Amino acid sequence: MRRVQASMPAREVQLARSVFREVNERIRALAERWGDVEERDFLCECGRRDCREAVSLTVDEYDIVRAEGAGRFLVAARHAAERAENVIVRNGRFCVVQPRSKS
Repeated sequence: MRRVQASMPAREVQLARSVFREVNERIRALAERWGDVEERDFLCECGRRDCREAVSLTVDEYDIVRAEGAGRFLVAARHAAERAENVIVRNGRFCVVQPRSKS
């Protein structure tokens, strides 16, 4: 479980996640353009600005992460901040997380 995210301002986490997501969208587009079906390295979207962990998954797996909309993020298997987000999918390579809404 990671605690780093809790100490970062929410705005910084959101900015980091959006940058990493944009990079991942470009990786996905290039893989589709080249007809790749093999696993590709995508970036962890945990929200830490200093995280550079690669997460290997196929384009089809990446599409599943994005299927439910912009509220879900791809993170390395050990990078889920379970105090602040729900883990939707967990396997040995990655997690799909959704930040909890603040009530």
